[in-house]
Amino acid sequence: MKKKRQVVTYRGWVGNILCDSSWEMAFVAYCLDNGIEVVRNTRNFAYVYYNKTRYYRPDFLVDDGTNQTYVEIKGYMDGKSKRKLDWFNYPIMVIGQKEIGFYLKYAKTVYGERYWETILEKYKK
Repeated sequence: MKKKRQVVTYRGWVGNILCDSSWEMAFVAYCLDNGIEVVRNTRNFAYVYYNKTRYYRPDFLVDDGTNQTYVEIKGYMDGKSKRKLDWFNYPIMVIGQKEIGFYLKYAKTVYGERYWETILEKYKK
């Protein structure tokens, strides 16, 4: 009999910010720990993909006191993801597999190997 794979999701609230992954938790914890204002983005942006209008919602909005920048945490960049970014007309920082290393190293150093559990506990509502 084939053994079923167990899918582990790391979704939870870091303070008032819903995170959909451990990568998002590492990023949000870094921001909160360093006084960087971050909120979950709620705004949708239209783009066209295969002649059909679709909507894109970046993960976060960061405000450094001078500028507001949207942030997308992206594990894999496919054609559809590239199209979304091509149509996006606002400042955006894409944190991919290379860039996330900085935030993961921070989270593991400050919160330990199972950082997502510690972050969720620290920032429990």
